[in-house]
Amino acid sequence: MFSKTQRAGIDHMMDQGQRQLLTPLLQWNDGGESTYIGNVWASAIGQEVKRYTDGFDHKAWGTELIAPFIKAYHTGATQVSEIMPANDKKASGVVWYRSILTSATCASDPLGKPDGWSNAEDVVNVALILADDGAKVNVYSGDSLISSKTGVKGLNSWSVPGLKTGTVKVEVVSNGVSLSTSGGQKVTADAAVCNYNYQVVALK
Repeated sequence: MFSKTQRAGIDHMMDQGQRQLLTPLLQWNDGGESTYIGNVWASAIGQEVKRYTDGFDHKAWGTELIAPFIKAYHTGATQVSEIMPANDKKASGVVWYRSILTSATCASDPLGKPDGWSNAEDVVNVALILADDGAKVNVYSGDSLISSKTGVKGLNSWSVPGLKTGTVKVEVVSNGVSLSTSGGQKVTADAAVCNYNYQVVALK
């Protein structure tokens, strides 16, 4: 979700302006593949898949990123700098990361590591919508500051290398007001279930 390709897609849609009448949001039908945005229905995926989705709510992608984009698009915005935060806040957005490192062996998981695991990266993904230029965005992993950036008005997105074991937090400081993420699962070096699903945490 929100890779370089998706960011390019948003830029393209803004450039198209009102010429584009319909933009579908696609997700796979298998919640265990972590590509969902809304609800995950247990009756559809079965009990075995639930171990990959329980505690991995992705709704913040919709409320904090997609909803502001839709509002901006419907009001005629043509630049990502015109997307404003959700609910008239100073900032809105999400952070997403995997709760195990790619070096995990997952030796006790009978299914082992998922196909394509070597393509995964130990990164903290950040997508924020800011009301003003100049906000300081600090990214922490394992109690260490791994990135500090200056944001611009509208949509900002980064993929920050350096994911470590421990807590992941993003802090936004603007004009003396501080917002941060909280409540996401801690990153571990290994796990009984080799779950490459994303933790998706909203800025509060």
